[in-house]
Amino acid sequence: MKNYYFKFGYSNNLFKSLLKEKFKKDNKEFEVGDNIDLAIFFNKTFDNESWTVEDWKNDKVTTKKDFNYKQIDCFLKCPNPDNESYLWIFNNGKIYVFEPKGQPWTGKAGFYDHIKKINGKDYIGEIPKYIEFEIIKIFKNSELPESFSTINANQKYNRRTIKKLEDIEDEIAIHLINHGTDEIMKIENDTLLNYLSPIQFETLIFLIFHHNKYFVSTYRGGTRKDIDLVIDPYDKLGMFQENKKSNLQIKKKDDTPKLAEEVDFYIYTGETLLDKHILGKDWIERQLDNSNVNNWLNQSLKFFHIKNKVSAKS
Repeated sequence: MKNYYFKFGYSNNLFKSLLKEKFKKDNKEFEVGDNIDLAIFFNKTFDNESWTVEDWKNDKVTTKKDFNYKQIDCFLKCPNPDNESYLWIFNNGKIYVFEPKGQPWTGKAGFYDHIKKINGKDYIGEIPKYIEFEIIKIFKNSELPESFSTINANQKYNRRTIKKLEDIEDEIAIHLINHGTDEIMKIENDTLLNYLSPIQFETLIFLIFHHNKYFVSTYRGGTRKDIDLVIDPYDKLGMFQENKKSNLQIKKKDDTPKLAEEVDFYIYTGETLLDKHILGKDWIERQLDNSNVNNWLNQSLKFFHIKNKVSAKS
């Protein structure tokens, strides 16, 4: 099974346009069982119906990058019977799951010329390659874990038109395809940090310091590159300088980093390397003994059943 994050048009605007047309015509939104023709777009220089990914890739005038034609290839392979595939569209608090029902076919150039520009981009002269899909499931964001429901805000995915879901996102997608929200997903206690969203992970680190009596200011979304949190010069945990504020960078990753110049400590889900000022999963887990932090974590993971769960000390 392959699950793909998908946007229909720039910033999903073609899908939004279809929703408006549907509501105007039938006075209701899309439902499970509805069939929709979704499309991806090729280079404007092709004006016939027989072009292929290889044609587009080998075109001498195209300036598209390698990942662009690979995205198109992913889309066109969705109906392959040996390639069970589903597209996931995230839009306005809902998540739509699409299953392919037909083979690719070519639309006419200019069909979307009238659609409003998004970020200066338009569809003038673009040739859509369509596939018929059926909506097989619709979820509300509020029904799902934040680590999944906010995929469309995750740069790992939202910078692409189509991107294969990976790691825990794919694991959750498979569970939802097979069980929906009727059966709660089981996860191991030693993997629970993986199921937080990047923002939840950063919030967890904030709370660890906050509930250890540190004053923590945040630079999230600010102008200081690489700095996520700053803690005041007070050292209950025994590793920060008493008379110096410490700059923290926080990433929900497990690959060993190289610290940026202004970063005093890097916190992530890999191995702790204290001599290099890197705090990892084992350090974080020791801080979960704090009942306030642990309670927040449990609430954040309420959509999962945590096996071999360890309770916090009171």
